[in-house]
Amino acid sequence: MKKLLIGIIAIIAMCSCEPETQTKIYTADGASLYVRKFEYDGHKYIEFSRTLEVYDNYTGYVHDPDCPCHGNM
Repeated sequence: MKKLLIGIIAIIAMCSCEPETQTKIYTADGASLYVRKFEYDGHKYIEFSRTLEVYDNYTGYVHDPDCPCHGNM
C-alpha cells in the first residue's frame, strides 16, 4: 500500500513540474502558446508550441534575432 501511495504522489509531483525555460503567452485571438528559448551549437533559437506534452505539428522554431551571430550592436 505504501508503494502505491508513493507512486501516486511521485506521478502527481512529476506532472505538476513545468520547465523554467517555458513561458505561456496568449495571442491576439486568445490562443495560448508556450515559448521556450534555447541554445544549440552556439546559436540561440526560440520554440513555439501549443502543448507541453507532445509535438503536435503546430510547433515551430525560429532563429533568435538576439543571437550573437547576427552581429547586433
